[in-house]
Amino acid sequence: PTESGEEGKEDEKKGEGSAKNRHETQSLLDKG
Repeated sequence: PTESGEEGKEDEKKGEGSAKNRHETQSLLDKG
């Protein structure tokens, strides 16, 4: 989770975090 969070922050800065975060969130929701 730490690595993902850090990467997400950097991605968000670039503007691609939105899509990546969404995908990761969907995966987590799917896993329950």
